[in-house]
Amino acid sequence: MRITQRDVAREAGVSQTVVSDVLHDRARGRVSPETRQRILDAAKRLAYHPNATAQALRLGQSRQVAYVTSRTDIDNFSALAEEVVSGLASAFAERHLRVVIDVAGSYLQIPERLHELVASGVCDSGIVRVFEEKEALWSALKQLEIPLVVIGQCPDPELISIAHDVPGIIRAAETYLAERGHTRIAMLSGQRRSQYFLLVEASWREGLARLGLSDQWTAEAADRDAAEALMNDWLRAADGPTAIVCLNEHVALGATRAVVRGGLRVGKDVELVVIGSTTHSWLYEPGTLLFGTDLAGIGRRAAEALLSSVAGQSTPGPVRVLPELIRL
Repeated sequence: MRITQRDVAREAGVSQTVVSDVLHDRARGRVSPETRQRILDAAKRLAYHPNATAQALRLGQSRQVAYVTSRTDIDNFSALAEEVVSGLASAFAERHLRVVIDVAGSYLQIPERLHELVASGVCDSGIVRVFEEKEALWSALKQLEIPLVVIGQCPDPELISIAHDVPGIIRAAETYLAERGHTRIAMLSGQRRSQYFLLVEASWREGLARLGLSDQWTAEAADRDAAEALMNDWLRAADGPTAIVCLNEHVALGATRAVVRGGLRVGKDVELVVIGSTTHSWLYEPGTLLFGTDLAGIGRRAAEALLSSVAGQSTPGPVRVLPELIRL
């Protein structure tokens, strides 16, 4: 039976994370000399050797990278249909690497699926795609002895993660509108109470408070028709919002339809800011402001980060990308 870091941790009486840090020489002074020596002695007694498959990508053996997401994220966020997949697949293909897609039943099964792919020799490293913050998942991922990158809002500084700068996007949208004299700013989102939405909502309310503005026009809409109906109510109100930030394509199209059918002009009578993919920019009226989130670019950044990690050239921690605000 192969001896693992878990066995060394049990023998030395410490956590697996501490063992991994010591054996990979990244303890950075956080482990006492006595504990470090105890771990090294335990590894020697047990005849521990690093997982050979964890080093395979360095040697160019399997030439395959795992892309693991969950059934929940496929159902709720179309994790396999998004442009992230094409971006990372293209980046890996340019280096003659293949992407192996695997679906875990839940978030907490992702590390197990990733471990199985590596232990069997199918893959040497992994990309993990998640849409929720899960502390237990981060802890489990750190225990794996393979190079990996998380695509998603992972706050753990010991993991490499790539995602859009959600708080930064919200702050930039609010600041832009406030600087142009808007004091009644609305946010229109879909009806999905995910961790991502809660992060957006917290950033939104914090930004408005900083600017001294009211958050009374923060609302949700189930679909395009609901967004249009809500927008109609706002447009009819004498003290309704003059600028609306839309968090997805569906509510943005509903809001746009209400403005156009009301005989108003986007960018003149009502300011519309959309946070969404650049691929869908053709859907919107001229004058719409777009924070064009480049999902394919996020995929490419993740691929590059993983390859840098394999080569020992990357620094763990979150990488957050702030897209440019453009007027269509």
